[in-house]
Amino acid sequence: VVQDPKTKKYSLGFKVFELGCAVLTNAELRRAALPVMEELGERTRETINLSVVNNGERVCIEKVESKEAVRNFVELGMRAPLYCGATGKVLLAFMSEEEARRVLDRQELISPVTGGPIDRTILEKELEVIRYQGYAVTREERSLGAASVSAPIRDHTGRVVAALTISGPTSRFSPERVVELIREVKGAAGAISQRLGYSG
Repeated sequence: VVQDPKTKKYSLGFKVFELGCAVLTNAELRRAALPVMEELGERTRETINLSVVNNGERVCIEKVESKEAVRNFVELGMRAPLYCGATGKVLLAFMSEEEARRVLDRQELISPVTGGPIDRTILEKELEVIRYQGYAVTREERSLGAASVSAPIRDHTGRVVAALTISGPTSRFSPERVVELIREVKGAAGAISQRLGYSG
């Protein structure tokens, strides 16, 4: 809130406007993404999720559950670090160098699976590769038995605003199928980007 120096009355400050704009942006993103996500889910029969960055973490804002008996469960609103898992790494890779450095500087890089430290130099090299190839693939980085393939979504300005991810059990993510899923997730992320006005 801000206080008027003359009347001493309070009114809502710019931060509330900023938060409102963020909510509207996410709502537009979800509307643009959901039909594409549903089609992707039908084709791949895996769990599809849409995530954005919030306070230095990834947050799931939309999902389409797999219809398979064995599948990955993703909760809406679920938060996770950016430094592990395909979704987080895509979001981290396409941040500005300064923003990514701030995110990595303010937390201890610990593997959720092994509990051991993650080598930051190796991570930064991996992020370079992700930026170059335009997608990320991970196996058992956030949880045992799970694999993910993720690609960036861009808005009309070309800025990466979200990550689209296909996830499922490692048993269904053979090397041959991962190649197919990379093609699928990149195509779907490109389609959502177009719906947001990206023409690159």
